[in-house]
Amino acid sequence: DTTTRARVARRDRPPQPRHRTLPARRKQLSDRSWCSIMPRPRPATAPPGARRPQTFSPLPQALYAASGSTRIHPALSKGVSYMNPRMITAEVKAAALEKLKPPAKRISAKAEASQLLQPWLKSMALINNKFEDLEDDEDDLNNRNRTLSQDEDEQDDGEAPPPDRADQLSPQDLIDMMETRGLKYRGFFTDDAAKLQVVLDEEHKVKMVERKKQLAAERFAQRQHAGLQRKRMVMDKLLHEEIDEVTSDRKLTVWISAVTTDTTPVATVRAEINSIGARALAKALWTNATLVNLDLCRNGLNETAGMYLARMLRNNKTLVKLELNQNQLGPRTCKILADSLKVNTTLQFLSLESNPLCPLIDADAVAATIRASRAMSGRFDGDGVTSAHDGHGVRASVESHETGGIEAIATMFAHNFSLTSLNLWGTGLDAIAGRALLEGMRPNLTLMFMEIGGNNLGRNENRDVMDQLGRNQKEHLRRKNAQRRQDELEKRKKADAEEKQSRERLDRETKEWLDSRIAERKQAREDEKAAKEAEDMAACAERERKESDRQAKKKHAEESKGKKKKKGKKKKG
Repeated sequence: DTTTRARVARRDRPPQPRHRTLPARRKQLSDRSWCSIMPRPRPATAPPGARRPQTFSPLPQALYAASGSTRIHPALSKGVSYMNPRMITAEVKAAALEKLKPPAKRISAKAEASQLLQPWLKSMALINNKFEDLEDDEDDLNNRNRTLSQDEDEQDDGEAPPPDRADQLSPQDLIDMMETRGLKYRGFFTDDAAKLQVVLDEEHKVKMVERKKQLAAERFAQRQHAGLQRKRMVMDKLLHEEIDEVTSDRKLTVWISAVTTDTTPVATVRAEINSIGARALAKALWTNATLVNLDLCRNGLNETAGMYLARMLRNNKTLVKLELNQNQLGPRTCKILADSLKVNTTLQFLSLESNPLCPLIDADAVAATIRASRAMSGRFDGDGVTSAHDGHGVRASVESHETGGIEAIATMFAHNFSLTSLNLWGTGLDAIAGRALLEGMRPNLTLMFMEIGGNNLGRNENRDVMDQLGRNQKEHLRRKNAQRRQDELEKRKKADAEEKQSRERLDRETKEWLDSRIAERKQAREDEKAAKEAEDMAACAERERKESDRQAKKKHAEESKGKKKKKGKKKKG
């Protein structure tokens, strides 16, 4: 019946919203001009009749928060945002959108350092091989200087094959081998075998020599390959150390980046870095074109860092002053410095104060070194042991100094003409080093200042070095005066030439002006003459015209008079 059908319909219809006043409330709020409601649409997948809590777009809420308004409607506690549309400005919208943006990812210090060091890391691939040979120690250098002939003298570990025996061959083999070698077979086996055996022994000797050379070459190649592998491993290790050191120090990162890109704010730098940072700085200075003065004093730099800085001077063309006082630089740094300064033409001041450039060595070490060097060259004393003499013929004592680095610097003086000041105070110089410096300074006339105090030089060496420096200073003063006189002479010549050019220019301009005036006057006379001729021609033409007019009038008058006479005669008749 009707009642039953109504009950079934009420049972089957979807559930209705519990708050039946929501549509009326929405209509009431929509009639007010100052509020706005932005409900999020219900998902299309929601089943019919399903109720979900109302959620709204975050943009109006962010706009409300960005506007700074304190007017909050109670419905905000239910997730509804209301705000005055007149309060929404462009700045408010921009601030709201900025708040809705996800937070930017912070770049770590290591990543930022890597970005700054990109130019330096790219240049390392080209520059790193310039410093490869600096990682060889003295033993590696001695092994590398060994020649192939010395490798051939080494005893072969394997047994050499014996020569062929001719008396053990068959007669037919004997005949074949003799014919192959151009020997004549006589038919007597013993004699023919002896003759062939001599040839086989000679061939065996030649084969053994070739085999020995081949084995020596293989051993040399193996040692060279092993040395290259070891050097590559050492260079990779040092490179990783430098990268870690630079990336871990923010200040060093900034300076390395500025030096690599030639953007250093000042031309003089005082850096407090360790040996690893100094190696990285040397590689950055290889192509730098802005830094002029570099101070690395009192940093405790080791020999390797000193060699890197010395090698950098081979290619750097802007560094004028380098201070390396109170570090741990030694003879190998001096050798690399001498090699670089032979081609450097810009460095003028070099300070190596309080560095162990000539360290002490004992007599046993000197004897062992000389014994090894003479053993390489094959020069021994009668008992097979060399005498402990150094390169100057002075017997080594307990207080001997290693002077190889200073001797290299002394030989550099003959090739370098830009260095004017060298500080070697407290570097362990002895009498041998003083004599080497004196001999090297003789062909050099540009070195004017050299500090050699605080060393073990003798009185004669000090006096001779000071005399040589005095002669260099006098020569420099003489050259300076001569240069000044030459400059003054050139200046006077230039002034005379300019004055002569000005006089010649004035004469030329005067002549040109006179010529132009003469040409103007000539042209004026010609123009005047032409105008006069034109005027005369016009006057003549005018006279001719007037004369022709007068003649025409006269003729006309005569003609008219003749006609009148003829008319009078007709009347009379």
